[in-house]
Amino acid sequence: NEYIQARSKHKIFAKVIGPDTEAIKAYKKDDKKFYKETRLVDHKKFPFSIEMNIYGQKISFLSFKEEMGIIIESTEISQNMKYLFELAWQGAKI
Repeated sequence: NEYIQARSKHKIFAKVIGPDTEAIKAYKKDDKKFYKETRLVDHKKFPFSIEMNIYGQKISFLSFKEEMGIIIESTEISQNMKYLFELAWQGAKI
């Protein structure tokens, strides 16, 4: 929650893709308030269980279930992950 508040305060817009579940639908309701746009995908087809973030030249992978994460800093890898994200973004529901 602190991260979301700080990101919003600095007007850093976030694009989020999440599974079409009741929890994510509730999260989506605060899009304007927290300076983000959330799109949904079929949770049975795409059962996401980790959080992935792409920012600048970095990508982070976070598993809250396993309590671990990793950050990769690479211009080439981050650019390609941005391409993959945009591909998924275009196919997700508004």
